[in-house]
Amino acid sequence: MIKKILPFLLFASIFLTAAVPAQTIDPGLQVNQMEIDIWPEYDQPATLVIYHISFSSLTSFPSKVSFKIPASAGGPYSVAMKDLDGLLYDLEYSVTPDGSWNRIEFITSTPDIQLEFYDPVTLESSNKHAYSFRWISDYPVNDLKLVVQKPKYATGMTIQPDFGSGVVNSDDGLTYYTADAGNIKLGEIVNISLTYPKNGYELSASILPVRAVNPLSQKTSIWETILGLFKPIWDNSSLLIAGGLLFAGILLLLLVFLLSTQKKFPRINTSENSESNFPKKRSINTSETLNVYCHICGKRAHPGDLYCRSCGSKLILR
Repeated sequence: MIKKILPFLLFASIFLTAAVPAQTIDPGLQVNQMEIDIWPEYDQPATLVIYHISFSSLTSFPSKVSFKIPASAGGPYSVAMKDLDGLLYDLEYSVTPDGSWNRIEFITSTPDIQLEFYDPVTLESSNKHAYSFRWISDYPVNDLKLVVQKPKYATGMTIQPDFGSGVVNSDDGLTYYTADAGNIKLGEIVNISLTYPKNGYELSASILPVRAVNPLSQKTSIWETILGLFKPIWDNSSLLIAGGLLFAGILLLLLVFLLSTQKKFPRINTSENSESNFPKKRSINTSETLNVYCHICGKRAHPGDLYCRSCGSKLILR
């Protein structure tokens, strides 16, 4: 019976394990929120551009995604995903030339992505710097926000289209200009031109204060940390399905193992080991030795006697 069901159980286990979602390309991917940070001459004599991407919660993961960056930037400086612990982890990626763009392709297992690259700054004169940013949407975006950082040593900044008046950030002392682009359709193009007068080549990051990565005031309890780790799992239905299928596969493999080892250890019948299987000791009938009498004088002998205690004759033992 076990030999008949064993192949079926193995096949079912392999099928369930293989049903775990693998890396796929979803043509219906949609970005829920996206922020593009443009920081000229921040920590290099170029413009640091950062894409903060958050896909819709309905997207299945892992998924293969791609984003275009200007060909003038070459390859990306960093491609990372935000994992369940809230930290960024680098991803492997490929770069494919696509006209005036370079297409960056990678696989992510979480919806939150960060992509960074450096694009050259144009020096129009000794003290006039300029940068032109061009972006094309690779996916529909529900909410797009653009943030431009004014270099620390720039004496002014002109942005086209107009981003309004900037706001000084109290943490780093730098001025930021923000524009909410809202909903963006697939293939829509965004162009931004920056010009700013600046003497010298001092970078903004060279004057930023040093701050603790994890301040003591932000410490959380162990319970809060555990809840924070499991919350994204409950929110992601694909991870729950994958975990359930893996658990079912492990249970099936365990069942197969138990059934296959059951015949190797036959059950011992304890009744066979009863006292009836062992030879019994022969009991001594003491009456055989007590009823011995002397054949000469007829005196009754004691157990173990060889000679009559009355006449001394040798006893005849029967």
